[in-house]
Amino acid sequence: MIPIQSLCPKMEMEEGGLNKIDAELDQIRQPNVEIMRLERPRHGQIHPVEGFCSGIVVECNGNAEQVDKKVRQILVIVLQHHGRRPTCEEWRQLLPVWFFEGFGKLIPHANEKYGNWQTLEDWLYWFESENRCWWWWDSSILSENELIIEIDDQAEPIPWGDLQLLLLLSGANKTHRER
Repeated sequence: MIPIQSLCPKMEMEEGGLNKIDAELDQIRQPNVEIMRLERPRHGQIHPVEGFCSGIVVECNGNAEQVDKKVRQILVIVLQHHGRRPTCEEWRQLLPVWFFEGFGKLIPHANEKYGNWQTLEDWLYWFESENRCWWWWDSSILSENELIIEIDDQAEPIPWGDLQLLLLLSGANKTHRER
């Protein structure tokens, strides 16, 4: 297993400190920039700000590449509609059938562990700008059974149940966070 620290090395604090860091974070957290990272994997590109990168270990059943592809697909669709509020019917047209089928089956069992969601709108709430606590940075497929997703985060503990649910819907068996 590749240690998370090697995927997210620390950046030295430069002169100008906090303002420079805030500006960098604002830039890399823009939906269009995040979509670029989702569509064009960086595989190992260093996160530019110290302490803002966490790893999610994703255990799969021989389908790590497919899980990675599905997660990216859904996140791109959701982020492309950032700032809009499509209706549930519009989301049904935008998102793939496998997502809705899995969502309906998993939600009643997932609430205790991943979040208190009753509807798709409850889950999508966490992708609105003011509610976000993590942003996609990159992913690395370590084997057909293991994937590491790197996220840019701002809160401790990170409320990442929305991502956990998406990973499970995409075919992952289990997830846990490494710092």
